[in-house]
Amino acid sequence: MGGQVLDYEAKRIARAAEEATSIEAVKNMIYFGVPEEKILSKYPKSIYDEALKLVEQENSQPKEM
Repeated sequence: MGGQVLDYEAKRIARAAEEATSIEAVKNMIYFGVPEEKILSKYPKSIYDEALKLVEQENSQPKEM
């Protein structure tokens, strides 16, 4: 018995929130100097790459005082 898998709005929101949380966690690990291979043992490369891109963007912007 098979059927179409439904993708509800709540599921999409939950996945987006989980991804955002993972990216934030990886950003923190990068800031604290956790080696890339340790991060990649827990998180996918796509999450690592996105977090690294955000860290680089934040570091390239001038700091406000």
